Amino acid sequence: MNTIEQNDPFTGEWTVFLESPVTYNGESITLAMCDNIIYKSINNVFYRRVLIKDTVNVKWFGAVGDSVTNDTQAFQKSVDFLSSIDGGKLFIPSGSYAVDHIDFKTKAYSNIEIIGNNSTLIGLTRSRNTAADGIFAFEACVSNQSDDSNSIKNIKISGLNFFTLNIIPPIPEPEPGQEPEPEPKVDELSHHIAAHGVSDFTVENCTFTGFFGDGIAICRGLTEGGYRNGYNKNVIIKNCKFDGVNQNNRQAISIYHCDRFIIDNCDFYRTTGKEMPGAIDIESDDPNLTITTNGLITNCYFNDIGGMGAICIFSKDRSIIDFQQKERLNYQSFKIDNCKFEDVHTPLTVYGNYNPLTNGDKDYNGVYSIVFENSNVLNAERAIYFNAACRVKVSNVIFKNIYNTINSICDGGAYKILFEQCEFDTVNNPAGLSFVGGGKYIDFIKCIFKNFTTNVITFNVSKPIGTIKYNQFYNSANPGMGLLTNPSVDNLRNARIEENEYLGNIPKIDFYSIMNQGYSYNYDSAVMIPSNILYHKSEFESEGVFPEAYLGNTKGLVRNERLENYNNIPVVYQTFLPYDLPGVKWTRHALNDNTWADWKKLEN
Repeated sequence: MNTIEQNDPFTGEWTVFLESPVTYNGESITLAMCDNIIYKSINNVFYRRVLIKDTVNVKWFGAVGDSVTNDTQAFQKSVDFLSSIDGGKLFIPSGSYAVDHIDFKTKAYSNIEIIGNNSTLIGLTRSRNTAADGIFAFEACVSNQSDDSNSIKNIKISGLNFFTLNIIPPIPEPEPGQEPEPEPKVDELSHHIAAHGVSDFTVENCTFTGFFGDGIAICRGLTEGGYRNGYNKNVIIKNCKFDGVNQNNRQAISIYHCDRFIIDNCDFYRTTGKEMPGAIDIESDDPNLTITTNGLITNCYFNDIGGMGAICIFSKDRSIIDFQQKERLNYQSFKIDNCKFEDVHTPLTVYGNYNPLTNGDKDYNGVYSIVFENSNVLNAERAIYFNAACRVKVSNVIFKNIYNTINSICDGGAYKILFEQCEFDTVNNPAGLSFVGGGKYIDFIKCIFKNFTTNVITFNVSKPIGTIKYNQFYNSANPGMGLLTNPSVDNLRNARIEENEYLGNIPKIDFYSIMNQGYSYNYDSAVMIPSNILYHKSEFESEGVFPEAYLGNTKGLVRNERLENYNNIPVVYQTFLPYDLPGVKWTRHALNDNTWADWKKLEN
């Protein structure tokens, strides 16, 4: 076969064309294909460019990269060509390329690697679609997939700087007598990379600056009413930087529908407007048709993040029904490990679903759906935020300077929440870590609490209290309580509060619950029936009644000890120690769930 050697007119590189009657995938070359880029016709003889390692250069197709010329057509031609030969590599030389949207449609665009040389892509236009769009827009053009058979597979993007100018124009002053114009809105659907129906999809060593919507959005569709619920799987985003510039944007990364993803060693700055989720948004945006599971976020840094939380997770019921009606259990779905958060609203927000709060005490083998561990938080409005969250473990996280004075860390209740070996240093809310709403089994084990304003842990109702054990409570600026809750008839029998250490001006009473800002509990009221006493040992202060007629100070300390039930009868003992009669105490035991035996006086 003959060859032709020449300098490429766009790049100047030495190029070889091989005489051949067929294309790279064996089809006959036609005159219509001969664009002098990939195929040539000389004296009625066809030639095709010799590709080194299946690599094409975007400049072969006419890209200029001067930040002014619109290079969209050149980019589209280059990826269209790669799709026609079952994939390959697209090299983007150093430069600034102004583009609109580059489309990768159907699984024919699989097996493509895009390699930048610190090259910049400048987004020129707003979204074309009704759900999502991107400078790079991947659309598998399939719906309702339960696996990746028809997904766009094996995509890798590296070495690129994505840029859009997300400045919202100022509102002009209204003419006299006219209403002011509405505030301009962010183009929420305009992303840098939008993908629907992708598998083994990797983005690494890239930057994303000034995005309107998201830097990267892994979607369940690019158009409302069009293709929906294609299958996304194995998405990896690593060594990337996301800078929202001014928070006039949505999220840096959104994962709406994906089975297994990794976000590793990425930095996030100045992203996310108010009422938006966060720098990373994880959710299944259809309650029945999509699943987002098995995600890992590691070694990331977050700074100056607005929205609801630096990482915002909208979890759904752990029982997921796929399109073939096979049940899948979503265990240990998301892990956040070794991350650092500075100047954020909160590092993690979890919006759950209410079903697990009412489904009894199913333990699911003690597995947590969300794990947040080995991380640091500095300067946040909230330490963390839960709303009907379920099965979350927070382990070995240091929270420093939680400065908002009114925000709770839980609204709407929570179920199976564990704080383990965490440190909370400087919390300005007088209620400390405040929990609002119902739920069950909220645990603090081996944690350190110091430099609080007043109280340390407050529950507006007591039923969610689980295990409070082996913790250290240090000084507060104002004398407060280690654990505080409203007097209520909530069943406390599942709580375990013991072996905590109280230092400085924190009262050395293991369970100062059944108190509210100094309100002492009456041991004889309906709340303190035997069935509401905690298992193991607990203490509370009582005031207003006395085991026998007495005109002096009726305050005293009530100590409780509860063992496991025997023959369906609660084994509960209670001792009353008056404050002003040393050497005297009274004791009684439970007769049944609702009734005590008479007090028995003991004297030294």
